[in-house]
Formats: sequence, structure tokens, C-alpha cells
Amino acid sequence: IIIQPEPGLSVDTQETLLLSIGIPLALHQRGLLVLHGSAVEVDGRAVAFLAFSGWGKSTLALAFNQRGHRLITDDHIVVHFSTDGTPMISPGFLHLKVYPNSAQAVGIHPDPLPKIFPEFDKRVYRLTEAETPTPVPLTALYLLDFGPEDRIDPVAANAALIELIRHTFVARYLQGTQTLDRHFRQCADVAARVPVLRLTRTHDL
Repeated sequence: IIIQPEPGLSVDTQETLLLSIGIPLALHQRGLLVLHGSAVEVDGRAVAFLAFSGWGKSTLALAFNQRGHRLITDDHIVVHFSTDGTPMISPGFLHLKVYPNSAQAVGIHPDPLPKIFPEFDKRVYRLTEAETPTPVPLTALYLLDFGPEDRIDPVAANAALIELIRHTFVARYLQGTQTLDRHFRQCADVAARVPVLRLTRTHDL
């Protein structure tokens, strides 16, 4: 990836943009499915959380990590398929982007954490644990939502397919890159093989 930064753009900001946008685009170019979400490892299997920005996927992944579960990836989930068709999640960079109140909610003091951009208050929390050495089989996908009570409901296969398309990291580039058909097939394969559930909870840390 070749970058041409604007004058005065900090190295930290360049790195954030490269990891958050450049790498996912490059992986999509190489035929991989890239979803907008976070994933943790539970008992050797991957559990993923899909949501729009600000809906709590990174906070939830951080909470799992603070309770001893390994972070696989944050912000973008890279999926490929094994020889038998099992969806696998590749390990990503071990950092999470969280707001100060989210960090405080799981016991992390936010002040020492660097900002993603100077004008935004969102922070980067970098983990020091060893990187997940190999891809992890995807066992469940949770769609994060808000509601009056905490509950988990299964999502029908046809609705699950639509949700996967909605939560595609590079959705706005599909038309221009002539990859709509490939992306649709990949999402359909995941929806057919992995349970998709809706995790509804109250809007309260």
C-alpha cells in the first residue's frame, strides 16, 4: 500500500487510517470477506459482534478481553473459508478503538490512551498479549441492537443475509470494483453455516 500523507498528519493518524481503511480494502481486493465488527475467542472458537459505529462492538470485545478471552480482531472482521467450507476469522491487529467512558466501564483509565485523531475523543487501546497464531473457526455472529430489555433472539437465514450485507466494511466500494456477486455469495455462505443472533440490550454501560 502506497500512501501520500497530507502535510502535518501525525504518524499515529497515518497508522490508524492505514490499519482502519487501507488494510481492509487491500484484503477485499484479494477476495476476502471483510465485515464491520469485532471478534473474540471463546473456547477455541470465534464469536463476532456486528454493529454500526458507536453501537458498542469494540466495548463488548474489550469487556470480554478483560475477562480473559483473547481478542481476535476489532473494527474489521476478515473471513475466509477452509477447504471444507468452514468460515474462518483471520487474526487482526491487537488494538481497540473506544471512547473514554467505555474504557472506564471495564476498568481502564482513558487518559494515557492516545486519541485516534486530535479532534476526536475516541482512544486507541493496544493489547500486549501474543497475537492469535492461526485463524479461528467462526461459531456465532451477534447483531448488536438497543431495546427496553436484555435478550438474544435468533435471526432467520434470509434476514441474516441482509444484515451481513449491511455490515460489510467496504460496502460502498462493491459497485465500483465489480465485486457485488462475489460478496453476495460469500455472505450467503456465512449465513448458511453460522448462527446469526440479535443481541438486544438497554443503552447503558
